[in-house]
Amino acid sequence: MDSNANGGRSTMVGEMESSLERVRRQLSSPSTRHILQGPLLKRSDTLRKWNERWVILDPATGKMEYKVRRSDTTVRGIIVFDSTSTVTLSPTNFHGLPKYEGCCVYIGTPQKKEYFLCAETPSAARAWVSTLHATQLVLQAHKQAVDSLGGNGSAKLGTVATVVAVANATAIEASKEVEAAMKISLRAALGSTTNKLSKGQLDDLTIMMETLRVKDDELHQLLQDIRARDSTIREITDKLQETAEAAESAASAAHAIDEARRFLSSELERLKQDQENQVELSLLRFELAFMLTAKGIRREVKASC
Repeated sequence: MDSNANGGRSTMVGEMESSLERVRRQLSSPSTRHILQGPLLKRSDTLRKWNERWVILDPATGKMEYKVRRSDTTVRGIIVFDSTSTVTLSPTNFHGLPKYEGCCVYIGTPQKKEYFLCAETPSAARAWVSTLHATQLVLQAHKQAVDSLGGNGSAKLGTVATVVAVANATAIEASKEVEAAMKISLRAALGSTTNKLSKGQLDDLTIMMETLRVKDDELHQLLQDIRARDSTIREITDKLQETAEAAESAASAAHAIDEARRFLSSELERLKQDQENQVELSLLRFELAFMLTAKGIRREVKASC
């Protein structure tokens, strides 16, 4: 009977492992995993400066990689969150500019790490938040599935597949909102040129011209950053030079003070020695005077006798 029970448990564990493996394949399969990506403004942690970043969300891992430009191969950083993280559309416009009203997204993690992001439009911000919430459900369902395999939970493994499907659908809809926001932003940047386009469609020549303009702006900004960095380096160099000169003056003053201290110490030692010599000489004179006085008294006594 025990062997039958053990065999049944082994079969159950084997089925759970097989189901979990199917779920893992589903999570990692390009056909079932939809990656949301698009431009977001990210506030830096140190300077509180807003920088434009191209953000790529992987719902299967709970990671948001971000780069400076879409075409870049180097990842500048990663935002990691889980099912317990706080993801919300901020009621406060912490960017400050009126055009970003309703576009701000806040992410807070259990590690006390906070991220402040801004989308192109309010609808794009809502799309990012809804997709991040769907990603949290995927992460939570996957965790429950892993716990159920280890006997730590009672979640059904089939739930993961359902949640992944819902998250994919959410991400697809969100991508449409993000793409629409990108077109709105590009049309706004083009200004009067956009009005010449039929039905709001952007031809290749216009996109190329705008891309060249953006690249020129980026190079101009880079030149300004380099100049500002050079100016900062010169200021730091000047301050270091001033610090070195001040340190040299302080060292010279300390040396002079030390020499003066040594001279005073030597002078005090000499005065002390002179004083001791004076005391000894006074004692000798006193003894001599005492002896002469005593000798004179004895003579007087003898003469009187």
